[in-house]
Amino acid sequence: MEKVRVALVGCGRVARVHADALTALEETELTAVVDIKPDRAKAFSEHYGAKAYTDYREVLELDDVDAVQIATPHYVHAEIAIAALKAGKHVLTEKP
Repeated sequence: MEKVRVALVGCGRVARVHADALTALEETELTAVVDIKPDRAKAFSEHYGAKAYTDYREVLELDDVDAVQIATPHYVHAEIAIAALKAGKHVLTEKP
């Protein structure tokens, strides 16, 4: 079975819980992490072994991303989710 390759968008406090869950599952692979703060993205990248980005739109163009998990402040969830869906990615978000 192929793994679902996931990009985690947002590397704030709650994101670590999501990243730990994603990396614990055999069915998923964390391939990209995104945060508007480069130092946060870099820290997550180094800890989880995923490539770091500062703009979520970049990961939507990647062939090695099947799904996007949104862990940003709630007021940008819809914008990111809609863009990801339009790019053909699966989306997981806790609230719109």
